[in-house]
Amino acid sequence: MKTDRLLKIIYTCLQRERVTIDELAGRLEVSRRTVFRDLETLSAAGIPIVTWPGAGGGVGILEDFKLDRRLLTDDDFSKLATALAGIHSIDGNKDVELLMDKLIPREKRAAPGGDIIIDLSSWFEGDEIDDMFADVRLAIAQRRIISLGYSARGVYTRREVEPYKLVFKYQSWYLYAWCRMREDFRMFKLSRVPRYELTAETFAPRELGSLVFQLQGQRGPEEQEAPARPAEPVEVRLAYRPEDREFLMDRLGAQNFDEGETGGTVRFATTNLPWLTDLVMGLQDKVRVLAPPELRDEVKRRIARMAAVYGEDEKKGEG
Repeated sequence: MKTDRLLKIIYTCLQRERVTIDELAGRLEVSRRTVFRDLETLSAAGIPIVTWPGAGGGVGILEDFKLDRRLLTDDDFSKLATALAGIHSIDGNKDVELLMDKLIPREKRAAPGGDIIIDLSSWFEGDEIDDMFADVRLAIAQRRIISLGYSARGVYTRREVEPYKLVFKYQSWYLYAWCRMREDFRMFKLSRVPRYELTAETFAPRELGSLVFQLQGQRGPEEQEAPARPAEPVEVRLAYRPEDREFLMDRLGAQNFDEGETGGTVRFATTNLPWLTDLVMGLQDKVRVLAPPELRDEVKRRIARMAAVYGEDEKKGEG
């Protein structure tokens, strides 16, 4: 839309002393002729557009017309840039680019003093979660019902939900939505949604109140990720070989490793042994449980069950 283009030209020129016509055309995805027409419109509306001829020239806005941002420090700009860049990393939304143009001078967006970089995008091209993320954002914006399948705690159900928020919490994306089946708000982990559909049906927004995004204490066992935990933490010790150290650090963190000449030990405490058993099984043959004994015994039982499953396959093949 022309209005959006005009605003983008204004915000860009407010941030820069001068900008070339070619750069404006590229940012706006229009022709040079369209940029010139837009500049004429701005001048007619009273915006003091100035031009510099020649190879190093361009266009800008009269310096006395620009906004005074001295109330914001370099550290303030750095924090704003970090937060907005994190949002922009998800799907490259152009509205976020426009907001950055409004608030943050271009020379301060990559402030060298900033100590945090947030990148929420996937390592992999064509990640299915990225596609789902874009669809869910559309459904939230348009107030459209999502029909989805959800798998948790061994139960698969079909739901119709009213989407409200996308929540990033500890390495995973969740959808905060009103579940029509449960008649209550729920958190749905996106990686546990094998299929979904944006329906044509819309909904009237509900009162959200105070949002507390935590999994413990929610009603309805299907959506809770964390099982019941013992009251006291249990010390865990896992033995590993030196060649598996980096593999384990990626999954367990590097803080609790004790390296020896022929191997090492990972030590930490947890109150969630069911979760820990799943974790150890996922580490394959890279660790050996030293403690607690109940964890070691449960891992052995699972291995025995797995061996029995594959043993049945061999028997069927022999028949």
